[in-house]
Amino acid sequence: MTQRTRHFRIAHITTVDQSVRFLLLNQLLYLREQGYEIETVCANGQWVAAVRSRGIPVHTITMKRAVTPFSDLVALVRLYRLFRRERFDLIHTHTPKANFLGQLAAWLARVPRRVITVHGFYFYDGMPKWERRFYILLEKISSRCAHWIFSQNREDIATAIRERISPEWKLHFLGNGIDVDYFRHDRHLGAAVRLRSELGIPPGTPVVGIVGRLTLEKGYREFVEAAAIICAQHPGAHFVAIGPEDVISRSAIEKVMEELRPAPVLHFCGMQVDMPKFYAMMSVCVLPSHREGVPRALMEAAAMSLPAVATNIRGCREVVEPGRTGLLVPVRDARRLADAILELLGDPERARAMGEKARRKAEREFDERLVFVRVRDAYTQLMQASAAKR
Repeated sequence: MTQRTRHFRIAHITTVDQSVRFLLLNQLLYLREQGYEIETVCANGQWVAAVRSRGIPVHTITMKRAVTPFSDLVALVRLYRLFRRERFDLIHTHTPKANFLGQLAAWLARVPRRVITVHGFYFYDGMPKWERRFYILLEKISSRCAHWIFSQNREDIATAIRERISPEWKLHFLGNGIDVDYFRHDRHLGAAVRLRSELGIPPGTPVVGIVGRLTLEKGYREFVEAAAIICAQHPGAHFVAIGPEDVISRSAIEKVMEELRPAPVLHFCGMQVDMPKFYAMMSVCVLPSHREGVPRALMEAAAMSLPAVATNIRGCREVVEPGRTGLLVPVRDARRLADAILELLGDPERARAMGEKARRKAEREFDERLVFVRVRDAYTQLMQASAAKR
């Protein structure tokens, strides 16, 4: 720890506590070890206590993912007051809503250093033009307020330049990462066998899994429609969904399933902390999402030596190398999704080879320590730039 970093106070801002606990906590602990005073701001929730138990202070301010003008204005004012009172040296924001509100409040409060991590732009191909322009405008405002913009994938950097969201000099590739040592297939085989037994899935039965919060933009409708198609050829196949209820509920997905024939066997497992045993149980990991940054589920699956089937969009393309570590399919196309899954289920040896290549890619590119060092180096550069101006 150096004198320079000892009293350097940084607040990481995200919309929900779940993001702090599962996406940022390891990064925050690393930065604290480097000597920074790290705090967080998010909406109150069940994971706040877990973050505080690790010694990271949490300021709770309600922020909603959806556009809610009155609530957003209240959140903006509260963030501004917090930043004025606490006088942080640097604000680092995450996720679209927190990026917009956090950066605008930090600019108004004259926080001297302001950093964004783009976890994936909210706008995507096929969105109505007016809606796309609206979200691009919000990104432009966030960018104007920031001094440094990290992007988790390279395609978003090209998109930001093309859409004139940010000048190129502000944009820096960050990547995304996980604990690749924790997500290792051979360490979780026993737990996976027990999990199969608990769920009533016979040994050797194909298991197709999706990991993500329950929202249509994660592709749940396409997933269950594809499951019905797959069941026609693999009647014994089981399907597993891991993730908390969000914009839609489990009952909404089950209502869609009632119309499908044959009806797939789908296990809803809700929010899970111990994810490796779920991946170790799967034959294929699926993510038919409509938009992504760099999807954590696909990185975890790769580290667990699993082949993946994902949509051919920004972010997913960053993780899945088609024909090498998995397959890519068009967005909102349940038939093509089912065909790709069937292709892997029908050729276990090819699927195994893809999984091995995915593991090697994860070791090279998805180690979270690479991300931590890039963030630390950016902070150092911003501090040095500020010192040079004095």
